Amino acid sequence: MKHPYSIYIDSLNLIARRTIKVIRELNGNFDVDELSDDVDNMLDAYMEHYDDILNIIKIIISENPIEKIKKIKDKYTKEIKNIRDPLGEIVNKIKHDHRRVKVFEINGDDQKKYYGFYIEGVGENGIVIPDERIHKSFKGMRTAFSFARFLRSLIVDIFHLSGIMTALFKEISRSKSRLDIEINTQNLEKFKEMIKCVSMFDEHFFIDEAEMFIPYIRIGKRIEIGREITSYGKLIPSGRINLQMSVDEHKRSFGFIYWLPSGVY
Repeated sequence: MKHPYSIYIDSLNLIARRTIKVIRELNGNFDVDELSDDVDNMLDAYMEHYDDILNIIKIIISENPIEKIKKIKDKYTKEIKNIRDPLGEIVNKIKHDHRRVKVFEINGDDQKKYYGFYIEGVGENGIVIPDERIHKSFKGMRTAFSFARFLRSLIVDIFHLSGIMTALFKEISRSKSRLDIEINTQNLEKFKEMIKCVSMFDEHFFIDEAEMFIPYIRIGKRIEIGREITSYGKLIPSGRINLQMSVDEHKRSFGFIYWLPSGVY
């Protein structure tokens, strides 16, 4: 394999390039199908990053007994489970269950545009709806992901992963001192550009997301990254959802998102 440093830098920069491409499309005039494909590619890059870190761990402990390698790999898998599994379910649904990324636009009553996406699934009688395992219903409504929350969440998870990786490296080296890994920041210019792009991106979320911890990225003298309870003032306002559907002989029925039938509360 390549040197662990090269694997790490290449992996982060692949994430950066694909994320920046999605954000630039959202900020400009985009083709819905092309953007959906680019979101799919972006998700793959984040998912591959978890495997890239595992390869780095394998290289570093390659001269250790097989029992120790298995122990470290098992610990890594356990540590990343909570952040990897939700993304893994999305990517696996797309790859193995013929799911597709569906991007949509909201023309808000405040004259602004907001964007989200969901992973297509199939409901009763073949109706095409957001996949019900990935998108949980909220007060009877079908839900989706806002780009505002989802993009920030991906970045926060990457930093979380780096903390897990560093802790494992300390264990591997059996060192209680701070692990000194020098990263040439010039090699991460694209990654820093991505952080800036995501931090400046719209911060309005869907109503169901307001009940979760919202990830944040703030850039000042240093980069602050974390999760917090958000203000309801950051909810996407009411408006009109624009969603392009492609029909065929067996795909003719589609379910609404963020909509309650009359009389349902």
